[in-house]
Amino acid sequence: MTDVSQYSDDQAAQITQLQEQQSLFTQALAAAVSGKWTGAGSVEAFLYALDPNLQGTITPDVPITESDYEAPDDPKACAGTRTGSCHPTRTRGRAACAR
Repeated sequence: MTDVSQYSDDQAAQITQLQEQQSLFTQALAAAVSGKWTGAGSVEAFLYALDPNLQGTITPDVPITESDYEAPDDPKACAGTRTGSCHPTRTRGRAACAR
């Protein structure tokens, strides 16, 4: 933290608040990189800490990882497509044909 003794009380308070906000943003970014979107120590929690007025307004759309994708029920369903292959969609558990 910056030594704020050389600043006026108002300036020192502003610098301290900015440092605390920067710390929360940094922690939120670290949580995002580690994939922690909800719960304690998550992106959502750090955003609420930055602005309590956001409480109840944030609905994180957790990214879907490749391991969440499932193959289509009928792999032959994609045989007539231009690419002849199926690609997972972002609708968990369903796959769509590449057209």
